[in-house]
Amino acid sequence: PRLDFHGCSFTYGMGVNDSQTYAALFAGENLSYRVRNCACPGYLTLEALLVLERQKEQNDLPETVVLNYLDFHDQRNAGTAEWRQAQQEGFMNGASRCLSKGQVQNISLCRFPFAGFSNRALDVKWFNIAGMYHQFWGREKSAFIYALEQAVNKISYSGPSPQLMTKAVFLEIQKFCLVNKIKLIVTTMSAGENTNEMQRFFTDNHIEWIDIAVDFSNPVYTNFPYDGHPSPLAHRWFANKLKASAFLH
Repeated sequence: PRLDFHGCSFTYGMGVNDSQTYAALFAGENLSYRVRNCACPGYLTLEALLVLERQKEQNDLPETVVLNYLDFHDQRNAGTAEWRQAQQEGFMNGASRCLSKGQVQNISLCRFPFAGFSNRALDVKWFNIAGMYHQFWGREKSAFIYALEQAVNKISYSGPSPQLMTKAVFLEIQKFCLVNKIKLIVTTMSAGENTNEMQRFFTDNHIEWIDIAVDFSNPVYTNFPYDGHPSPLAHRWFANKLKASAFLH
């Protein structure tokens, strides 16, 4: 049976060799599964649902899905103003420094999905990267204009609480998996009250979950001093926690 991992850069394995990711380590030690890592840097929970829907169209669904959750995914799922600003500046400013004008124009056509509600049902909203956050003229030279820009964007993109949107996405994924007879397991990797609340939510809604978190304040578990992504040691920890889980036997 095939098992697909879903998540962001933490699951993808940013900063470590492909063979050192916890998906690869799990695959190497659990030969009864065919494992694919569907994670991608920058992904949100919503994109796991979009990938599954596309796989169904292609008759390519797995038997098991392991979906990773970190508390900062809430901001991504809801498309908060802060997340929009970071993505737009990261893509457009970074692209302008190393790409041609034509390539930058092509990138400006890229779209990002965010979760929303329409008639109380989950709705996927797509935003063009160049228009997902509105930069004000003069923002680079005036602190007042920059503050005004942030305030206006925050109002423009305000909506239900980010965690509420994440919960709605998980319920939609759960429904999809039930209909298509896919075993769904959620891994939680962050710590704090938001993660605790999500763990209670998973329990209350009969979603199987495994806590695989490590202490990311300890630099041995990150790619310190380069970035805060999990180190090979952390990925080994994650794989061991999954290997010991009764859900995957």
